[in-house]
Amino acid sequence: MSVASHTLGLPGVRLYSEARGAGPVLIVAGAPTGAAPFSRFADALTDRFTLVTHDPRGVSGSTLDDPEQAELLAVAAALTPAGAAASRSAV
Repeated sequence: MSVASHTLGLPGVRLYSEARGAGPVLIVAGAPTGAAPFSRFADALTDRFTLVTHDPRGVSGSTLDDPEQAELLAVAAALTPAGAAASRSAV
């Protein structure tokens, strides 16, 4: 399946996304996970949907112009319920 990759430049960040398939648009997001782990899932649905996956800010292809922002995003992710649970289970 053909994958079209896109990069959108915004102040302070370049956001990366991929699109594949045909049909109604289905956006697959799983922050803080990037697009790559969803590729097999997305490929399986391309006969019925146009799948859009992306890399969240500071992850893989979505780069930040200010490296300090990446640290702030990591702290914010750790403070979310899912991030906090993962931090506790790692201890």
